[in-house]
Amino acid sequence: MSNDVILFEELRKGDEVFINHLNRRGILLEAPQGKKKVRVTCNSVSLLVDVSNIGEGSRLPPKEKKTRISVTVDKGCRIMQECPTFDLHRLTVDEAIESLDKFLDSAILNGVNAVRVIHGNGTGRLKRGVRAYLKGSPYVAFFHPAPQHQGGDGVVIVELIE
Repeated sequence: MSNDVILFEELRKGDEVFINHLNRRGILLEAPQGKKKVRVTCNSVSLLVDVSNIGEGSRLPPKEKKTRISVTVDKGCRIMQECPTFDLHRLTVDEAIESLDKFLDSAILNGVNAVRVIHGNGTGRLKRGVRAYLKGSPYVAFFHPAPQHQGGDGVVIVELIE
């Protein structure tokens, strides 16, 4: 998709859009006109997103080229700056759990051994819900709060099963 401005009324299934609250690109799985929520795929995860969070009439930021550096540390985990990151801010606990389940499923299928999940601190409801889900998830070997310089208690580092 080019960096042309696309008006909301012109968006169609298959268009690339910017999902404001996730600060990520996604592909529309359905046309958004007349709907309050729309299905979008983002990083191989299908999400239900409020149409108000679709970057209406805005230019998609250019894709950044990423340099991959593979550094192995204890237990085969790659350095955390390279771990896939999933930001759950502004989601309800139920939305976050549903999205996180799909994200972890995708990570396992792609051979990822660790991910970083950002839930923030806020009132603590999302943090408690996410951590309770992770305790019972079949995908999770173990998890722990991130070091302070990587987000501290508002971020969870999740080691996945092999």
